[in-house]
Amino acid sequence: MQLKALNLYFLLAFMALLGYAQDAESYTLKGKIIDPDINEGLPGATIMVEGTTTGTITDFDGNFSLTVKSNDVLNVTFVGYTPQSIPVNGRSDIEVILQPDVTALDEVVVTGYGEISKSDLTGAVSSVDIDEIKNVAVSDVSQALQGRIAGVQVTPNSGSPGAGTAIRIRGVGTITGDASPLYVVDGVVVNEINYLSQNDIKSIEIMKDASVASLYGSRAANGVVVIQTKQGSAGDVKINVTSQYGLQNLWNEPDLMNTSEFFQLKGLANGGSPEVMGNLLTNLETAEDNDWLDLITRTGTRQQHSLSFSGGTERMTYRLSSNFFNEKGIVINSDFTRINVLSDLTFDITDNINLRANVLYSNAKRNVQDTESKYSLFRRVVIDSPDKELVDEDGFLNNTPLLKAKDNVDERGIHNLQTKFFFNYKISPELKFTSRFGMDQNRVDRHQFSKPGTAVEQTLSPNSFAAVTETSTLTNKVLWEQVLSFNKKISGNNLSLTGAFSMERQEKQNVVAKGSSPLGRDESTAYLSNAFRSLNVNGATTAWSQMGVVFRSNYSIQGKYVFQANLRSDGSSRFAKGNRWGFFPSASAAWVFSEDLLPGNAVLQNGKLRVSYGVLGNNRINNYESVTTLGNGSVYAYGADDNFNYYTGYAATEIGNSDISWERTYSYNLGVDLDLYGHVFLTTDVFRRHTKDMLLNVPVPQSIGFSSTPRRNIGEVINDGIELSASYRNSIGDLSIDLSANGTYLINNVLELGVNNDPVYGGYVNNAIPVVMGNVTKTVVGRPIGTFYGRVTDGLDENGNFIFKDLNNDGKITLDDRTYLGSPIPNVTYGGVINLGYRNFDFVAQLQGVHGNSVFNVLRYHTHGFNGTRGLSSILDDVWTTDLNFEGSEVPADIANKYQGGNQNPTLPRAMSANNDESYRHASDFYVEDASYLRVKNVQLGYTFDDRVLSRLQLRSLRLYVSAQNLLTFTKYEGFDPEVGGGGGIAAGIDYGSYPQGRLYLIGVDFNL
Repeated sequence: MQLKALNLYFLLAFMALLGYAQDAESYTLKGKIIDPDINEGLPGATIMVEGTTTGTITDFDGNFSLTVKSNDVLNVTFVGYTPQSIPVNGRSDIEVILQPDVTALDEVVVTGYGEISKSDLTGAVSSVDIDEIKNVAVSDVSQALQGRIAGVQVTPNSGSPGAGTAIRIRGVGTITGDASPLYVVDGVVVNEINYLSQNDIKSIEIMKDASVASLYGSRAANGVVVIQTKQGSAGDVKINVTSQYGLQNLWNEPDLMNTSEFFQLKGLANGGSPEVMGNLLTNLETAEDNDWLDLITRTGTRQQHSLSFSGGTERMTYRLSSNFFNEKGIVINSDFTRINVLSDLTFDITDNINLRANVLYSNAKRNVQDTESKYSLFRRVVIDSPDKELVDEDGFLNNTPLLKAKDNVDERGIHNLQTKFFFNYKISPELKFTSRFGMDQNRVDRHQFSKPGTAVEQTLSPNSFAAVTETSTLTNKVLWEQVLSFNKKISGNNLSLTGAFSMERQEKQNVVAKGSSPLGRDESTAYLSNAFRSLNVNGATTAWSQMGVVFRSNYSIQGKYVFQANLRSDGSSRFAKGNRWGFFPSASAAWVFSEDLLPGNAVLQNGKLRVSYGVLGNNRINNYESVTTLGNGSVYAYGADDNFNYYTGYAATEIGNSDISWERTYSYNLGVDLDLYGHVFLTTDVFRRHTKDMLLNVPVPQSIGFSSTPRRNIGEVINDGIELSASYRNSIGDLSIDLSANGTYLINNVLELGVNNDPVYGGYVNNAIPVVMGNVTKTVVGRPIGTFYGRVTDGLDENGNFIFKDLNNDGKITLDDRTYLGSPIPNVTYGGVINLGYRNFDFVAQLQGVHGNSVFNVLRYHTHGFNGTRGLSSILDDVWTTDLNFEGSEVPADIANKYQGGNQNPTLPRAMSANNDESYRHASDFYVEDASYLRVKNVQLGYTFDDRVLSRLQLRSLRLYVSAQNLLTFTKYEGFDPEVGGGGGIAAGIDYGSYPQGRLYLIGVDFNL
């Protein structure tokens, strides 16, 4: 028995060793990787032996052979497909069906002329996470993009309710033209997107280079923003409700002088004698002490409520939504209300024919306070002395900031109707035809009323009549496009071809009526029918049209090598015959180098190199600038001796230039996309935007009889920059982490300004009578667009006046001693988002900022100097004073001691009267401030209820959240807000007292039925 047992043991051991030897023996495995969509072999798929560097790729028919061991595991990968791990299990022949990655397929970029898979993307296109912005409380969806996308600077025009937003993509590429991007909604070009609600938006794509933007070549020089709205889906009706309500206030309240401090400064400006100072200060007991900022501001509110229904059948889907937005600003009599209704219907007439109708109506009303012009309300706050009486002897409000805020009226009714129809015909599985027709109608009715004396500053003679202005502007736009697209998968390669024809026309009608009346104490009398003085009515109708053809081709080889070419040609009525048509080509390519260099690498899971070049166009100038226009009103005399007859006729008013044509921007881009460990994602782009043939206004000699400045194609400007976007996504137990950051470094530089490189002046500052600073910006070769220029201060002289540097060393201080002082264009823009989730809780924090830009702060003329106006309390410690002796006077001891011995370390000139302020009346570096800032833009904490609660409430989902916007701001800027909108181009960054952003706290709820 022992011998038998021993023999059995050796037999089993031998068999085990034999099996081990067989496992350790290598052999050749043959196999095939199948694409299930076409049931054919998939060429270019990567097969790696797990844990080794041994691997291969499939041939043209999807076949492969590989040396393996029977216990090996194969990792099979291909771009756009779900990776698979396949045990060999001793097999000598194997077939693997590689399924498409649904997630990857869903990641597409909507271009307006079709969709491109992100794996086939060759250019710089950024997508916005809609979930991150849908609960941000803004009146303009553009504001929600701020700080979220590399290369995109978003600046609110002001904090006024309903104010627009300026978007600049990769810098400013034009001087006197429109630098805004092109907006495309559901494939249709529109003028504005501020009527859209975030809850109606499915996706937002920002096209920054020419690889895709050249599809809109004629108007894409400033980038393209493509928006796709939500549609219904088959199934039971789904109801979504969102509601939010918040309170807002000023985040920055400058410490302005009270009456005592104002009297002290006034006394210093008048010599600082004991008699003057004593007389002023003895009036303190009876003088008023008004805080104008407190009187014109309030706790504002902001609320938004949305309701949507969606559903459908296999043949028909629908979505109907409505949105109500209301904001009462932090300044009295400034508010904005908007109601939106959006309807989207789709019908599958047959299996191959689909119809879609999308209709949006928006009705808005906006009450506006003047916070951008030289008569800005916030400027009045720092101008008017605190001792000024609120009411006159008859009980009416005096001409103060409160009167301007309460009684001046600027109401705007805004109506927008957008209708879009789509016809889609699937001719074959590969060939599709789309016809789309869009109409965009916008009407703005504006009513303005001002009481006597409130329409002008206190330094001007009060207007003895009330003024009434009625303005009506109607814009109608029609677009019709035909698109034919072909998509074919050929043995793992993708071919996409698109051709399109486009026609567009816009007509604008404008009527303005003005009048004045002595019936001015009550707005109820503010009708043009009551006007009898200076009644004036005028209007105009303008129109433009455009036609274009488009061709796009995209070819992807095995998901690793992608090539794309676009061609577009456009004709514009804004140019004369012979110059109307422009040609805008682009070419781009991408290489997924990780598939060739590091296949199956666990660290670098995906790496792509992108390169693009293209030409983009800009025709955004006024209509009819290519022709000389006529105007009526000129009077001509005919006859002899004393027998003259006078006739009103027409005369040329604006000189045209028939030689002008398209402004062209040459775009270059080199980018890299990296996916590390499947958790870290990096994107870097280096770009250049070189704009040539800029459409500039060029002065002509006055001797020809015209004051107009016709356009010419002269000048060049360049924007060079680098963008970096980084994100980290991971889950650790119940904790989900999503971190993202972006930054852009930009250099804007003017290369040429015509034959003589004559500078372009702008930013005219008429500060206050009798002070007129003139132009404070100057665009010159070698500097950015619209830079500030002026004199340079060099301390104070013995009399307490600014010393200005003699830069040309001629011994005199003249206009030739002005120089570059700063640029309103930031060198660096950046942002970051922290998004955390733990079980049912979610937390979001967003940071946003800019660096390197300057603002020309006009308010410093009043807040830091003295010309009979109020200033900051702090300047009393900084202003130059002599040794003042108030002994024996009626000046209080604490004030007398303050000025005893004079200011030993002054930083500001002496206080002077308005007619003798040589230190302040000149544009200088005194007014130019660093406006860099870092802002905690949004902080939000939410809770999503689980199924147990939902079942009781009969809800599909429920989320509650609290949020704070503009929570903290870090800046050196001394004005109300470093985000200064105002004018664009050569007038950007001038702060007359812009309406500041508010700090907002809100609560919200989002649920689905």
